[in-house]
Amino acid sequence: MAALVLRRRFVPALLLAGTTVLIVSPALLRNYRLNGSLFFTRGGINLFEANCRHSAKVIPAYSTDLLNPYAYEVLNEEAPKFVKADERERDNFYTQKALAFVKENPLQALKLRFLYLASLFHPRIVPFHPFHKETKIAFDDTGRLQVENAADRPQIAEWAHSISYSFIFLTALHGIWLRRKEIGRDAILHSIVLSFILIYTVYWPATRLRAPMDFVLMFYSAVSVNRWLPRRHTQARRRDCHDFLSIFIGKSWLPRA
Repeated sequence: MAALVLRRRFVPALLLAGTTVLIVSPALLRNYRLNGSLFFTRGGINLFEANCRHSAKVIPAYSTDLLNPYAYEVLNEEAPKFVKADERERDNFYTQKALAFVKENPLQALKLRFLYLASLFHPRIVPFHPFHKETKIAFDDTGRLQVENAADRPQIAEWAHSISYSFIFLTALHGIWLRRKEIGRDAILHSIVLSFILIYTVYWPATRLRAPMDFVLMFYSAVSVNRWLPRRHTQARRRDCHDFLSIFIGKSWLPRA
């Protein structure tokens, strides 16, 4: 919306804002009826699991679900009155715990941000080990976390993803460079990537969470591949790609081919 406003395209910006409110408001209203909060109340525990003393031991190798027992233990020990409280109160507790960790450990919190950013675009499937019912965490006598019974994916799945995604990512970087003078026209695409980076470096990254924005990388990958094609095919292929994408997001929204 900001990109549209900066380009003085106020009507599309208002339409986008109205559509967003229309789609999201039923969920917000239902949330408010259930627990008195307009916002979603899983944010606190997700933020805590991404910003606690055990986060770097689990992310990105394992699912943060492994930290659920630890999170519940912390809640039971430090705020037992919230164990049977509604989600909003527990959400506030975990949010405050996460913010306290960041305040007390600023350097470690900064390192986690860089770790999560790198993991968001990692060529391997994140988490590296899939969640399995037999996988669990344990603590030794010194309080160090250990992961037991970790599972592995089939190698063919790992290689299929790594090879295809690495190609798309590297060619996308080249495509972004080729369109560096079109950054104003591509602002909507860039804002999508920046939004994902902002959210998943504050919380925790996973390939399945990054996937909805991969179409942006595919767009720039196509720009790069298009540069390698024989010249006589370039204009026709570019026009076909542009027309194809315009079906989904509208010609007025599409970056210039």
